[in-house]
Amino acid sequence: MFSAGWATVNITPPLGVALAGYYVSEGRTAGASEVFDELHAKALVLEHDDGPVVLVTTDLIGMPDSFFAEAVTTVSKRTGIPAESIILTASHNHSGPMIDTLPEGHNLFAGVLDFEYRTVLMRKLASAVELAQRRACPARFGFARTQSDINVVRRQRDAEGRFKPLPYLGQNWEAPVDRTVAVLGFENSMGERAIVVNYACHAVVLGPNIEISSDYPGAMQRFAERALGADTTVMFTNGAEGDSNPIIHPGTREDAERLGRRLGSVVIEAVERLQPEDVQILRQKRALVSLPLRQRPSLAQEAELLEHLNQESRAARAERAEGLLQCEMDHSVLLLRHLRRKGCGHSIEAEIAALRINDTVMVTIPGELFNALGREVIDATKGVSTVLMGLANGHVGYLPNAAAYEEGGFEVEATALAPGAGETLRDNLIALVQGLAIT
Repeated sequence: MFSAGWATVNITPPLGVALAGYYVSEGRTAGASEVFDELHAKALVLEHDDGPVVLVTTDLIGMPDSFFAEAVTTVSKRTGIPAESIILTASHNHSGPMIDTLPEGHNLFAGVLDFEYRTVLMRKLASAVELAQRRACPARFGFARTQSDINVVRRQRDAEGRFKPLPYLGQNWEAPVDRTVAVLGFENSMGERAIVVNYACHAVVLGPNIEISSDYPGAMQRFAERALGADTTVMFTNGAEGDSNPIIHPGTREDAERLGRRLGSVVIEAVERLQPEDVQILRQKRALVSLPLRQRPSLAQEAELLEHLNQESRAARAERAEGLLQCEMDHSVLLLRHLRRKGCGHSIEAEIAALRINDTVMVTIPGELFNALGREVIDATKGVSTVLMGLANGHVGYLPNAAAYEEGGFEVEATALAPGAGETLRDNLIALVQGLAIT
């Protein structure tokens, strides 16, 4: 018999923490100074003949490898659920805490890297799963799709043909973008519901602010929960959002709420169309993928370039030169890429996981896949309803397609991955979904 349970815990960090997603050079010059809205983790535990499977959604920026491995171990030890049955995801929220580890003396992010909070956060994720596990009871499942127009491709060229730089990049209204909203519904025998919403869009409405917020995904969840009633919990997973931003960026707190309501409205309509059925199939499959890392320039050459940019920044700062901001942002982007490349050799191992529920397959992306590659996965797996969950079970960085590497732009400069890595992941995602669909 299929059963499902879900639970929500508050994961709001203390003031002063470093907020993830924007460098000091982009204008975020202090740690968190205010709480616009609280952050949450939500756990969904599904159980069938082959044992439990866990999905945890969070108002975080991602699941960096250093955090993910330890967090999964913590959840597994607390609950007894095997680590290979746990999926941890993030909304890609850029107004939440920095949970990655960085070398001492870095100047990339302002505020405190709070390791005590990081430890407590792992325990809270485990608590959410433990509560959901206790609450599991017989349930049914339904799936629906709809559309929302709150995202846009952000790779826009300026009048001189160059891609617009950080911190806002741009809006390319002519480029195709996936506006699909996937809605997965679980309804138990008491009439309570858990709704998992999937949509591909950076959570960056607020820009480089210094207030804690869950951005538009949190606003969507609050709005939908109010409309659907106290017996409904709404969760959010991002998609192949590597090159898509919200249509308002940067914006205000009210803008984030407005876009959240706009997305929430189509979610509510889709929920009303759900026709929950008994679950006959609950099956998962995992695979390791070797993704190539860029080898040029060499690490030594990259270190020299970093020092050159550092000297340029100091000189521009002393002279209050006009190009200071761009120089500092270039240094920040290159430094983070350099840190990711160090110690990794020629490739990096990434895990992907697929979870099939009846004829719906949710598959994880351990990073930020470009939406063109995501659409290719969907198109190649039409035998089932495929849902791509980005920022899940690790974070390898941006995964651009081959055309983007030829064009250049921020995401290409920022990633440590070599050309072809995105296509390699795409092919492995397709194979994993197809393998699960026919078994």
